[in-house]
Amino acid sequence: MENPIDSIVDLGLVNYVKHPTNPNYIVYRFPDKNRADSFQFELEQKGIWFERCLLYTSPSPRDRG
Repeated sequence: MENPIDSIVDLGLVNYVKHPTNPNYIVYRFPDKNRADSFQFELEQKGIWFERCLLYTSPSPRDRG
């Protein structure tokens, strides 16, 4: 079966996308810091290596309603 990450069209329906330059990475996005912190905690508990990048942007037109 084809890797499902490779065939994702980003419609904002999932919280992950392919990394733009490194095919070995998956980029996860969270709507708030608490969810990102919880995800980080789970990764750390399981010993899964990750990098965290905090991006603070104004709401997109889609998010403004």
